[in-house]
This record gives sequence, structure tokens and C-alpha cells, in this order.
Amino acid sequence: MIKLSLKDYAFLLGYEYQGDEEIYFNRIILDSRKVISGDLFLAVKGEETDGHKYISQALENGAVGVLSLGENQDVLLEKANYIIGNAKDTIEEVFYKTGKIIKSKSKAKIIGITGSVGKTSTKDMLYAVLKKEFQVIKTEDNYNNELGLPMTMTKADENTDFMILEMGMRGLGEISYLSEIAEPDYGIITSIEPVHAELLGSIENIAKAKSEIAEKISQQGCLVINYKDKNLLMPNLNKFKGKIITIGFSKEADYFIKEITNEEEKGTEFILESKDNERKIRINVLGNHNVQNAAAVTALADYIGVNEKSLEGLQEVDFSEMRFSIKEVADVKIINDAYNANPSSTSFALESLSKIKGNRKIFIFADMFELGDYEKEGHERIGLKAKEEKVDIIFLLGDKVSYTYDKLRKINYNMKNVFFFNDRTQLLEQIKKIIQKGDVILLKGSRGMHLEKTEKEIEEFLNVL
Repeated sequence: MIKLSLKDYAFLLGYEYQGDEEIYFNRIILDSRKVISGDLFLAVKGEETDGHKYISQALENGAVGVLSLGENQDVLLEKANYIIGNAKDTIEEVFYKTGKIIKSKSKAKIIGITGSVGKTSTKDMLYAVLKKEFQVIKTEDNYNNELGLPMTMTKADENTDFMILEMGMRGLGEISYLSEIAEPDYGIITSIEPVHAELLGSIENIAKAKSEIAEKISQQGCLVINYKDKNLLMPNLNKFKGKIITIGFSKEADYFIKEITNEEEKGTEFILESKDNERKIRINVLGNHNVQNAAAVTALADYIGVNEKSLEGLQEVDFSEMRFSIKEVADVKIINDAYNANPSSTSFALESLSKIKGNRKIFIFADMFELGDYEKEGHERIGLKAKEEKVDIIFLLGDKVSYTYDKLRKINYNMKNVFFFNDRTQLLEQIKKIIQKGDVILLKGSRGMHLEKTEKEIEEFLNVL
């Protein structure tokens, strides 16, 4: 946290302060059980519980003060340091103001990352590169919304050089709100795909929503986009005064992915050509989508002026959980790529599955959500892709995957190797019957389908064989 006294923080928030003058805090914490020495406990009255009930616990755990928000301020204890917020203010308003305060006091450059797919992997790649030279913080877990983004910013201190902030959205105006808080110096839009189409209605609206990241980038900054999305994005960027850099598989892109020279289980090599440079890039992950993510990171690193040697960080990326993470249990490879799913990311995952050595390729595919008018087409596309990539056995879980099942039947896939279930328990029992040593299993589906539970159950079964 940027060094800030409780008194000064209260003043900047526009709130009243009661307590000692020179008290500083390290973090802002909402859960009293997670409070440690030096934290500021934020007591909020929520729908299910009231944080004011846990003030004593927070103070016992080492909180140096309490920011009280809500209507129960009569329960405040006398022997403590208090910031008294406006009773009608929301927690979102507190964190909005907090993000703005940190932005105004930090020397760190801010990089915003958004897109329909690849945000988290791109963030992880960029972090691996920048940390070679700089002090960097990044978004953790799914802290990419109106609360998570400013909470991430609170991790910055006086020595932070860069903040890498992932920006998620479910509708128009949400990335604009996040950009208002962070005021990014640079931005990346990874890819535009029919994700959240159910909420936004069209691919054009998705592009419009993602383009909001550019609103606060100055003319000294840049925005990296995928060349394939140029026609979708440019109508929304006509007021943008910074530099637009394109990456992609087109020769017209500023950073042209010329060829993929080697793909193996441990990573990928590709040739990246730009105006004054042609170089070989290696990443420690499979997939054309990750090649594009790495190209975007390289383009931004060049613009910032990162040392060429720091790009070796792309070979050492520690990817977030459930992003094509591979583990081997009892001679069976299990690939969990089920943090989320859409037609593009699932197609990419199937391409990567085909490149992994194993006897049989087994695909466990669950419903993809929020596709709107693309729902039928999107699920059918996966059936076609699974056959194209020569998947041996397919398990389908949910309701929407009925479109996949029907498409597989129409294209004369071997339906003896397709198993369709609405019930997770029945699916698991069938997997137990057919699983063999040497199999490679890919799990892919929307986050709400909880395929990580299926992965755990498969592991438990294999461990007792």
C-alpha cells in the first residue's frame, strides 16, 4: 500500500476521522478473519451480515483502525481509530475513491488488459516479462471488476513501477468505469469473440465495450489489438490519440506471427516479424491463441522499452489455475482448461490437445454460457472441431451441449464414443469404466459447470487404482 495515514486517507475520502494522528495501514480488508497486524478493517453492512459485528475480532487480530460504512456506527468501540464514512455510501464508492487516490500518489505506470479471451494468460505473460526488470503487481484470481481492480491497486507501494490490471465486463460502460479509476497508460485488447453476447446482443457491441479501455490512455500511450479485430474495433477508436499497434497472423499486422516453428508439450516457438526486427520467441505453453497473447506482450514490451533479454520471461510464465494446466496421475494426463469457455477458447484447447502425446484423446465438454444468439452455432462448432482434431472419445455434460451431440451425429462421428449426461455422477461412473493408462483427458466448459470437481473426482479414482 502507498504510505498513507488513516487521517490523510479519511480526508481524501471526504470522511471524518477519530483517532491517533500518525497511524499508517498496509492493506484494506473486508474479512475480519483475514486481518493481520497493520490492516485497516472495512466494516460494511451487507445483505447477509454486518461487518460491524466483527470489529472486535478485527482489532484483536491486529487491525490498526476501522473504516465504518453503514448505519450501525453506534456500535463503534471507544478505544480504536475510526474513519467514519457516509452512511449512504456504497462499498463500490469507497473503492472507486481509493483507486483514484492510489493513482494520484503512485509513480507506477498502469497497463490495462481486456478482451473476450486470453486476458489472464496475457496478464501472466506480461508479468513474467516485466518482473525481470521492474517492481510489478498484477491482478490475482478474478479481481477484475469494480471492487477487485481498486483492491489490486492497494497492493502498490512507493517502489512499484507497473500495475498490470485485468479488466472484465458483462455490459457496456463497465470497462469505462474501471478505466476511470485506473487511467491506464497502456492497454491490450486480446481478442473479440462472441462472449457475453447474451448480455450485449452482438459482436459489434462486444467490441464497443472492450474499446472503452482506450478512453483514458493519453497520446503518449499505446493500445495493442489483434489485427483480425481491427474492423470491429477501429470505429470505436476514432477519438483515440495514442498509438495503435496490431499483432496477428496477417502480414499487414505491425507484429506479424510469421510461422510457428516448433510445438511440443512443454511449449511453442514462433517467428515474430516487426518493422525493424525478426526474432524467435519461445513460450512455455501450447496453442495459437497463446502465441497471439505472447505477440501482444512483446509488442507492448517493445513500446515501453523493455530489455530484449527480459522476453525470456515468456519461457517461465506461472499461469493461473485452470488455464490448460497439465498434470499426470497414474499414467493419465489430465488437462484442466475449465476456468471458462467459449467457442474460440474451446477450439484452441482442442488444437492443443491434438499436439499432446498419448494413446487416446478424451474430451469432457460442458455447457458454454452467455452466448446469446451464438449458442446453437457455438456448441455445434465444437462438435465439428472435435472431429477435425481427431478426438477419440467425447463426454458431454449439461443441456446446451445437446447442440454438440446433434452436430456430431450429423457429421457421422462414431457415436459409440460419445456419452451425453445431465448428471455429473453418471458421467463420472462412465469415465471410470473406460479410462486407461496413456489417456489424455481435456476438461473444458463454462465456470458455472464446475468441471474442477470432475477433475478432482477423476484424480481420486486414479489414485486408488
